[in-house]
Amino acid sequence: GVCRVCVLRRRDGRHVVPMASLGRHVIRAAVKRGACRLPLGDTLYLFPQLNSPAGVLDYMVDILAASVAAVVPGG
Repeated sequence: GVCRVCVLRRRDGRHVVPMASLGRHVIRAAVKRGACRLPLGDTLYLFPQLNSPAGVLDYMVDILAASVAAVVPGG
C-alpha cells in the first residue's frame, strides 16, 4: 500500500504546543470533509489504496490543507 505522513508544525518549523491536540482537531475537521484517519499526536497519516485513481492523494491533501486552515488561526 501507500502511506503519506504529515507532521504539524508552526510556520517557523517548531513543534506545536505539546499536548495541544492539534492533530485531533485537524482530523475532526477532515472527517467533516469526507476523510477518516486517526492522528498520532500531531502526526497525520494518509493511506490511499495502492490502486487509487490518479488525483486521490491530491484530493486527500486538499482535505487536509482545508482542515488545517479551518483549525489553525491564519492557517
